[in-house]
Amino acid sequence: MATIYIAYGSVEGQTARIAEYIADVIRAHGHEAETADLKQAPNSIPDGQDGVIVAASVHVGKHEGYVADFVHNNRRAVSHQRRNTD
Repeated sequence: MATIYIAYGSVEGQTARIAEYIADVIRAHGHEAETADLKQAPNSIPDGQDGVIVAASVHVGKHEGYVADFVHNNRRAVSHQRRNTD
């Protein structure tokens, strides 16, 4: 069983709904999934995650700054997880 962290940034709520749907699908396949609104969540990935999904809305061709900051601040951890799953 895998544990997946789904961090998202949503302006109008659509990305939040998509993140929750992805979490439901992951859970339906017998895994654990945790969603986190990056506006309110800590700017780090919780320990014990087997994978990370980052979802972000795009407005005027850009992602929200706090989502880009999360990815930048966690680049090493996300890259490490990716290497471990290849």
